[in-house]
Amino acid sequence: MSDQHLNDPAMQTLNRYRTMLAEHDWEFESSDDARIWRLGRLALEQLQFLQREIDPDFKIWNAIAPAAHRRQPPNTDPRAHFNIDN
Repeated sequence: MSDQHLNDPAMQTLNRYRTMLAEHDWEFESSDDARIWRLGRLALEQLQFLQREIDPDFKIWNAIAPAAHRRQPPNTDPRAHFNIDN
């Protein structure tokens, strides 16, 4: 990777997002320690913010997150809310 890419803010954000996904404590909600739970919740909120900004289809998220935490993009087709088969 060139030095130009290393200094690119978008690339830095993308790399930070990937690192955060890889290092996230996906089981924080099971912790009995309130401090671990709070830190995990904060980290998840940061991940969700970055996901909305740079990974709207969850491709990166789903490539890194454990299977139990993979997500589907929201369905933006207005017809999805209606049963049009009948």
